[in-house]
Amino acid sequence: MSKNYAFSSNLMAIVACLLWSTAFVGIKIGLKYTPPLQFAGIRFMLSGIMIFPFIKHKETIVSSIAKHWKYMSLLAFMQTVIHYALFYQGIRLMPSAVSAIIIGMGPLFVSMVAHFYSDQDRMNRDKWISLCLGIIGVACVVLGRNRGEDQAASIWTIVGVVLLLLTNLNSGFVNVLIKAKTTNISPLILTMYTMFMGGLVLFITGVFTEGFAGIIFPTPYYLSLGWLSFLSAAAFSLWFTVLQRPEVKVSEINLWKFLIPVSGAILSWTMLSNESPTILSFIGMGFTSFALLWMNYSSKRNKGM
Repeated sequence: MSKNYAFSSNLMAIVACLLWSTAFVGIKIGLKYTPPLQFAGIRFMLSGIMIFPFIKHKETIVSSIAKHWKYMSLLAFMQTVIHYALFYQGIRLMPSAVSAIIIGMGPLFVSMVAHFYSDQDRMNRDKWISLCLGIIGVACVVLGRNRGEDQAASIWTIVGVVLLLLTNLNSGFVNVLIKAKTTNISPLILTMYTMFMGGLVLFITGVFTEGFAGIIFPTPYYLSLGWLSFLSAAAFSLWFTVLQRPEVKVSEINLWKFLIPVSGAILSWTMLSNESPTILSFIGMGFTSFALLWMNYSSKRNKGM
C-alpha cells in the first residue's frame, strides 16, 4: 500500500471513529424521551435518506440492489438491526462514558473473528496481549460501576455489559463480512440501503414491542436525533469505503476504534451532568488505550516501518 493511500485510509478511519464517539451522549439524551428501538429506527432511516442526495449515479441504485439484495439485506440485518438493538438496550442500562469504554474493545473482537476467517489476518502474540489488556480495562470499568450499587442494580449493570460485548462480537462479524465480500457496490449505496432498511425494521419492531411513542418531543430530542443521523451517514460511508479497499486489513484499521472510548468518555463526563469519572474508569481507559498503542506499535514493527 502506498504511503498516500495508507494515509487517506487511516484519516478516514480516524474521522469515522471520532464521529462515532459523539454518539454516546446523543443517545443518552434521546433515550430520555423515546424507547430505544424506535429511537434507533428513526435515526437510521433518516441517515439513509441523508445519503441519497450524495449518490452521483442514482440510476445504479436499483440495479445494485437487484443484483446484491441478499448480501445487502444480510448486512442491514447484522449491522443495523442486531447491532443497534443490542447497543441501544445496553447503553440504556449503563452510563454513556462506561459504554464508550466497553465498546472501545471492539477492535479486539474484530481481530478474534478475523483470525478464524482470514489466513492473512491471524491472531499473534501481540494481539493476544492487547486482548488481555482490553479485558482488564473493561473489568476495571465494571468494578468501578458496581461500587455502591445494590444487588439488583449490579445485575442490570452486568446485563448491560454483556449486551455491549455482544455488540462488539457482532461488529467483528460485520467487518469481516464486508471485507470478505468483493463487490463493486458503491459504498454510499450500500450504506444508504443498510441504514434505511435496518432502521425501518427497528422502528416497526419497536412499535409492536414498545408501543408507539408519538412524534412530539422537546427540542433536545430533535437536536440529538439530527446529529446522530448525520454522524451515522458520514461515519459508515467512510468506514465502508475503507473496508472495501483490498490492501486494508480488517484488524489493523479497526485499531483506530480505540479512539472511541477515550473521546466518548471525555465527552460524556463533560456534557452529561449525571456522569463523572472514577479512578477505576481512568484505569480502565488507560488499559484499553495502551492496548491500542501496543497493537499499533507491533503492527508497524512487524512491517519493518
